[in-house]
Amino acid sequence: MRFLLLFGLLFFPTVIYSAGIVIATSNVPVVWIQHSIAQIVTVDAGLTINDPQTNLPYTAQNFSAGYVLFIGYNANEDVITCLPSAATGFTLTQSANVNGSGYPGYTITAAAKPASSWATLFRSFRYSNSSQQPHSRLLQIRFSVGEDQLFYALDQPGGTGHFYKYVSLGGPIVKTWTTVKESASSSTYFGLTGYLATFTSQLENDFVVGQLDGNAWLGGSDDIFQTWTYLNSGFSKNQVFTTPTLTSNSAQTNAEGTWYWATGPEAGTQIWDSKGYTDANEGIHGTHNIRLSNDSLSERFTAWANYPEPNNAGGENFLHIYKDNATWNDFSNTNSSIAGYIVEYGGLPSDPTVTLRTNASIYIYGNNTSWYIGF
Repeated sequence: MRFLLLFGLLFFPTVIYSAGIVIATSNVPVVWIQHSIAQIVTVDAGLTINDPQTNLPYTAQNFSAGYVLFIGYNANEDVITCLPSAATGFTLTQSANVNGSGYPGYTITAAAKPASSWATLFRSFRYSNSSQQPHSRLLQIRFSVGEDQLFYALDQPGGTGHFYKYVSLGGPIVKTWTTVKESASSSTYFGLTGYLATFTSQLENDFVVGQLDGNAWLGGSDDIFQTWTYLNSGFSKNQVFTTPTLTSNSAQTNAEGTWYWATGPEAGTQIWDSKGYTDANEGIHGTHNIRLSNDSLSERFTAWANYPEPNNAGGENFLHIYKDNATWNDFSNTNSSIAGYIVEYGGLPSDPTVTLRTNASIYIYGNNTSWYIGF
């Protein structure tokens, strides 16, 4: 008897993910003690730049810029250098204000180099002290690579942990809100998916506006095409999108003045209802209460310009921010005074982990000191 053995093909699903990146120290405290045997100490011999999915060295792209800055630095005594052999091909430039941080350190440039080379450079940094009477304190050394977008760190007041990019439109062609919304959502940064920015606090609003070159689109709207899924309007998708007369009259009338974030992780969050505000003293700028459809109240941040904004003057259904005073206004989709738009990265459920900076700590002990930090 003959048996025919049929072997089926085994199909394994392909796992597709966006490669994140994490630069991390070894979390081993470094101690420098005056008159000890080791007067030159390595800042962090275990620093890594890895893909967090695999915990292997990051290889998705090379880098041409990074920085090292010093927090708690004393220029009269601290000596921070790297090994020349590790710095081959890099240009280190000392700066008293690295990347506008207010801290001294090095800006670093290079022809595109892999993350492994940057990690080798960072691990080569050494600390020593030139003073006969060193000041006992904590010194932090921050390492960063690839951080070429504005970052609102969690350790800053109001920090989101997100990245922001101002995109200048330029040229004579008007870029509509709807066009740049699509452009933002197709933009990525280390695997993070972009979206038109959504500012949910005064601190975030003011932090980002300092980077603008002109008035810029944000991700808010009361246009029926953007908000119909959030509204309890009674209109079906078919009615909204295929019946122009209904859309331009009944449906938009229903939507008018009910503003939502239409992008990012806040998409669908109501931020304003013009029908509920009738004078200049009612929550135009700052945190205020929104009465929701279930009659509950929820705090929302807005930064509208002076009352009666948003005023829908001539079909204004899209949110923008003024560079000069960091306030918001409503514009039509084709307003020609918009200079650019703000892309925000971070906070979406599908985003990978992206950490482009890390701090190493050095505990400095001068002679005969009673100063102590426990760790």
